[in-house]
Order: sequence, then C-alpha cells, then structure tokens
Amino acid sequence: MVYEMAEEAKSGEGGPDTKEAEALAAALNHSAERVQTLWFSFLTFMIYLAVATGTTTHRMLFLEEPLNLPVLNIALPLLGFYILTPIIFVVLHFYMLLNLVLLARTAKTFEDALARAFPEDGDARENFRMRIENTLFVQLLVGGRLEREGINARLLSLMALITLALAPVALLLFLQIKFLPYHSEWITWLHRSLLLVDLWLVWTLWPGYRVSWGVVRLWPKVTRAPKWPAIASAAVLAYAVMVATFPDEQLYVATYWLHGSTYFDPDNGLRDWPITFPYTLIALIAPVNTLDLYEEDLINDEKPAHILEKNESSTGSRRWTATLSLKSRDLTGVNLSSADVRHVDFTGAILNRANLAFAWATKANFLAAELQGASLLGAQLQGASLYAAEARGAALDRAWLQGAYLLNAELQGASLAYAHLQGAYLGGARLQGASLAYAELQGASLLKARLQGASLAYAQLQGASLAGAGLEGASFSNAFVWRTDARQATWKDTLVAVPETGPKGTCFEGNERAACDWTAASFEDLKRLVAEQVPKVNVDQDVLENLERIKQGLDPGKALEGEGDMAKIWAARKRETPTPEVYEKSVVNLWRQLGCSAEGAPYVLHGLVVQLNGLATPYGNSIPRIPIQSDAAKARAAAFLDEAHCPGAHGLSEADKARLKKIAAPDAPPPPKP
Repeated sequence: MVYEMAEEAKSGEGGPDTKEAEALAAALNHSAERVQTLWFSFLTFMIYLAVATGTTTHRMLFLEEPLNLPVLNIALPLLGFYILTPIIFVVLHFYMLLNLVLLARTAKTFEDALARAFPEDGDARENFRMRIENTLFVQLLVGGRLEREGINARLLSLMALITLALAPVALLLFLQIKFLPYHSEWITWLHRSLLLVDLWLVWTLWPGYRVSWGVVRLWPKVTRAPKWPAIASAAVLAYAVMVATFPDEQLYVATYWLHGSTYFDPDNGLRDWPITFPYTLIALIAPVNTLDLYEEDLINDEKPAHILEKNESSTGSRRWTATLSLKSRDLTGVNLSSADVRHVDFTGAILNRANLAFAWATKANFLAAELQGASLLGAQLQGASLYAAEARGAALDRAWLQGAYLLNAELQGASLAYAHLQGAYLGGARLQGASLAYAELQGASLLKARLQGASLAYAQLQGASLAGAGLEGASFSNAFVWRTDARQATWKDTLVAVPETGPKGTCFEGNERAACDWTAASFEDLKRLVAEQVPKVNVDQDVLENLERIKQGLDPGKALEGEGDMAKIWAARKRETPTPEVYEKSVVNLWRQLGCSAEGAPYVLHGLVVQLNGLATPYGNSIPRIPIQSDAAKARAAAFLDEAHCPGAHGLSEADKARLKKIAAPDAPPPPKP
C-alpha cells in the first residue's frame, strides 16, 4: 500500500508515466494559441466585411461607385468587392475550420496519453488538465470538467457555434441580399454557390472538431439526433434560392407560383402583391430586390452644362455625350421617380416595370431599351431618344416628349393620354391599342405608324403627318386635324366623329377646355418649344425634315399645298364612320389579337385592361373604348382571363385579373328598396 502511494506521488510529480502527457500538453497549448490568434483574425475580418457590406447603398449599386473600406479609407471597385471578398472569406473560413480539426486530433492524442498516465478519472487527472491554456476551442475538448460539462460548456459552445458556424453563413446571405438589387444573375449565383459550399464545410468539418476528434466525414452521418440544424440549413438555402431572387431572373420566373405577381401598377403607383397565402408571407420576408432612387440627384449639374458647351462648339453633327453610361444594365423595377437622369445613356438597358414618374430625363438615350410596363407619368423626356425602345403597356400619361425621337418604338397598349408630343417623331412606331387621348401632337410625324385600335380622342394633331399610317379601328373622336395629312393612310372601321378641320386648338377657359383659334402666336410658341427641345447634335435627318415641315405647315398666315385635299379626307371619313356596333366589334377583334399575343405579355394586356375598364388616374380619366356593360366587353374580359387560350395573360397582375372578372361577371344590382 505504501509502495502504491509512493508511485502515485512520483507520477504526479512528473514521473515517467506523465512525460508523454506533459509533452503533448505543451504541443496542444502551442496549437491552441495559434488557433486562438487565427480565430481573432477571422472574427476581425468577418466583422469588417459585414460593416463594409452594410455601407453599400442603392446609389452606389446604380452608379457602380467604388466601395470605400472603413478605417483603411481604400476605394475598391464595387463589383470586384462583391466577387472577390466572398471567395476570400469562404477560403479563410475553410482554413479556420481545418485548423480546428487538426487541433481536435492533437487533443485526442493528449486525451489518450492522459488516460494512460491517470487511469482513474479523479482529481489527479483533473488537476493535470489545469495545465491546458485557457483558450476557447481547446477547453471545449480537453479542459476542466466545468468547461466540458454544465453551464460553462454551454456558453463556450454557443460562442464557438455562433462565430464559426452561424455568423459566417449569415454574412454570406447578407452579402447576397445587399447585392441583389444590382441584378447580376451570375454574381448572385456565385453568392448562392459560396453559401452552399460554406454550409457543406460547416456540416463536414464542424462535427470533425466537436464530435469525432478530428475524423472528417464528407457527408454527415444520419442519426436520430434532433434535425433542427438540418432544417435550419435547408431553410437558409431555400431562402437564398427561392426568396432572395430579383425580378425576371430565371429562378424568379420559375418560382412565380410562390411569389405571384409583383407587377408595378402605374395607375396607383403601388406594387401589386397578391393578398393570399403564401404570397403574403413571401412579401413579409422577401428582401429588397430592386433599386430605390426616389428623388435622387444622380447627375452633377456641371456635367450637362459642360456637355452642352462642348457639343455646341463641335463641328460634328453626330456628336452626343452621356453624363452616365448604363448600357445594357438590368434595372428591372428600378424606382427613379423624380430622379435626375439627364443625358444618361440607357442603350439596351432593361427597365421593365421601372418607375420613372416625373423623372428628369431630358435628352436621355433609351435606344433599344426595354420599358415594358414602366411608369413614365409626367416624366420630362424632351429631346430624348426612344428609338426602337420596347415600351409595351407603358404609362406615359402627361409625359413631356416635345422633340423626342420614337422611331420604330414598340408602344402597343401604352397610355400616352395628355402627353406633350409636339414635334415628336414617331415614324414606324407600333401604337396598336394605345391611348393618345388628349395628347398634344402638333407637328408630330406618325409616318407609317401602326395605330390600329388606338384612341386619339380629343388629340391635337394640327400639322401632323399620318402618311402611310395604319388607322384600322382607330378613334379620332373630337380630334383637331387641321392640316393633318392622312391622305395615304390605311382606313377601315375608323371612327371619325366631330373632327375639327379648321385652324383651332385647345385652350382653357378657367378649368374648362375650349376650342380656340390657332394664331401666329400659337405657331411661334410651337416653333420655339420644339427648337429648344430638339438636340443641337446627333440629330437624324428624319427629325430635321420634320422640323422643316412644321415651319411650312403650321403657319396660319401661309397657305399649304394640298390643304384642301387633307380636309376633304377627314370630311369623307366622317361621313363613312362606322356605327357603334361595327366599331365595337372591330376594336374587340383587334384587341383580342393584340392582348392575347405572347409578344409583350402581360404588359400589352395590362394597358388594354386600363382602357377597357376606364379607370381613373391621377392625371385624368381613362376613356373607356367599349361600354363596360356591353356583351362584347364581357366576352372580351372572359377571353382575357383564359390563360390557356390567351398567352398574353400569363403573368397578369392580380389587380388586373380582378378588374377583368368584374367586367366579365359584374355584381348584380341591389334589389329595390320596398
């Protein structure tokens, strides 16, 4: 007995049985210190990256401004930051977790040596553990009993889990969400892929550290343990892939059943979120996925002034300089309402469902831009170019488009009610089913424009050219058509009611519209207005010819060759105007072909629904083209609701569907009171 006590004392004082444990304890402490230092570095980088990401604004994403790193005050390219830093972060996280696995293997060797030195798990073994460094990750493995069990162990485990498993995944998701409004599909997929890789690293390396003493499994072992970690990981991935999407990306289109329509309704200026489950839930948890630049001053005032001075001093007639180039950018759903985007180059940009209401966009270039379903209510677009722009179903009510260039623009189903289009060039524009009610088109050129089924009720067309235009099913009710040349237009079932062929124009007497004489002063005002808005440079020959035609054709003091023949055409068409029933049938057939066409869905149909419904807008009432209670209107509304046979209705907003349902099956009138 005395011998055994002596041997135990000898071992406790560093005898031969503890030398291996002491050596391994020293090696373990060294590894633990290195891991602790690496952990502090990882935490610092993670926090720094989170702060830098949090400073990203919508303005920076729109302008692609460099991201200024906090403290260091170093400017990094925006795209470079969102491409490289997530990759570097995942690599660093991988290295950190790998070091924890190596630490666990060293700890396992130490634990085995400790068991050999102290076979009994008593005070001697516990006292020897006190030689281990007080660092988080090694204490969790081979520290004292309180650090391995009980409340201390739970607190240490929670700290390790948050900093090395949960926070990294949350940061990667945060990076994706902050960059989402930029609308880069491949970069967003890079973020999703890195998130998946990081989750896989956590599931493979973290158990290797905490559970299996450094033994790593490529795939987690299936056990009967609680499945909450797996459920949480699946939820994060589902959120990143199915909820954190941006409009019109492939995943967004594929998950239409989940989020429904988020169509921007230009009539009320609101997003149309469906109010049924699961749409309401998605609306609550979905991140912001479009840029919001309401009333942003995006252009330095010195730039347009410098450009104007430079252009006017240039001898090249084709010169045009942009204040900002946004060529081919995906800006779907962007909110530029009341923003300053003068002279901005939007060539080929995607602006579907964008909100540019009251935007300051004079002389901006929208060449071949996609503006389907966009709202440009009251926008200042004087001298702007919308050459070959796709603006089906767009709302341009009250827009200022004097001298604008809309050659071959796609404007089917668009609304241009009350628009200011004096001297605008709309040659070859496709305006089928469009509303130009009350539009000011003095001196405008609609050469070979397609106006089938369009409404030009009360439009001011003095001196406009409709040569070669297709006017089948169009309405010219109460239009001002003095010197409007439609001699070579195509007519069929065209409604011409009460046309004003004399030198008259619209004026206001108090709050009431009235017909006033077209005078020399009116002519001079128009010339000055158009001359001020047409760009001094980069002017196409078509525009120059149109300006010359205005000078010759709208002077009331000079006779115009062929003026009598122009008036006779309108008088003849007035006599031959179809009956309401014939006109209604013609418009319904035209609208059926137009609204149910897959091209431009659902934007064209939305524009037609507005006209069919006769909805009130903040800028004047839309004039119903067809009486809402008529059988033709009910039949047409029912046909539009049949998506199986009407491809143009695919993606139609819930609000538009409700409007069509109300027309197709109106509420029964209340019973008479007794």
